[in-house]
Amino acid sequence: MEIFLLIFSKRTFFLIFFSSFFCSLFRYGDIDYFRQQLDFTWDPIRFKGLPNYIDWLHKQGMKFITILDPAIDSEEANYTVFTKGQQADIWIKWPERRNIQFNETNNTNMLGYVWPYGLF
Repeated sequence: MEIFLLIFSKRTFFLIFFSSFFCSLFRYGDIDYFRQQLDFTWDPIRFKGLPNYIDWLHKQGMKFITILDPAIDSEEANYTVFTKGQQADIWIKWPERRNIQFNETNNTNMLGYVWPYGLF
């Protein structure tokens, strides 16, 4: 019985230590900080102090990790992330003669849907 308690105590110690250690190294922002679910943006109303908070974390020696979606909105007006991507032609393309969306979109870029704004 003593051996089990000793092993359990060490395991508990390490679980508490590692979870505390890693929690003190970084914080992360999930997609809720986006402005209208748009990658590489942040909502200045709902997350008013976010830049100051991130600066404070950095001064404490911590990191802020941003969560991104695997897609960029192609229909949002004045979305510079998409515009710059179009100019640089960086999008993933369909293979020739296998573009199942071309007749609908007249576009060789792969298109899809990710977390539509206001739906959730």
